[in-house]
Amino acid sequence: MRLALPNILQVITDNASNCRVAGEEIQRVHKHIFWSPCVDHTLNLVFKVFAKKFAWMVDTYQTGKAIVKFFRNHQHFQDLFRRNSKLDLLKVSKTRFASHYILLKRLMDVREALTTTIVTSKWKELVKACDVQTRAAANANAQNIIDETFWDEIKIILDITKPLYMVIKFSDGEGPKSGDIYGKSGQYAWRDARSHDKGR
Repeated sequence: MRLALPNILQVITDNASNCRVAGEEIQRVHKHIFWSPCVDHTLNLVFKVFAKKFAWMVDTYQTGKAIVKFFRNHQHFQDLFRRNSKLDLLKVSKTRFASHYILLKRLMDVREALTTTIVTSKWKELVKACDVQTRAAANANAQNIIDETFWDEIKIILDITKPLYMVIKFSDGEGPKSGDIYGKSGQYAWRDARSHDKGR
């Protein structure tokens, strides 16, 4: 379907620099057309800004990612974990928006199952039977799983980034979203602020 130029009011692209330049040029040439960067892509960049601004967030995410990778790459350990959990650990694609939030949220959801897994006699048997490298990785991940500071940091990250994730989730649905996105952004931020106030 072809649209006549007078009927085009808005162009939405991702937030890459070349798209931004093209969008600004469209607005300059066609005064009635507005260019807007994709909400999902923009908010995903905000996640990356958080990561660059706060090094501990990167460290916490990498620790969580290492736990997920260990279990998913070692079938016997993964089978043992699954005996204690109805949920699987998620390996999230780098290209997926809000991948940091999704991975850490699932880790938090299965925290009890992870803790139960590493204190079983079967875990100790599996670790003992491993090669030196795998045994070292198993012990390092077990130490992180019982580290309260690690889980406290995950909770902080989730609290900070949840409003962003909720907006991304909303905007990623079917149908036009431009008219609702600003209201939803404020709604999620206000709800999050109120929940923090109640917790004080």
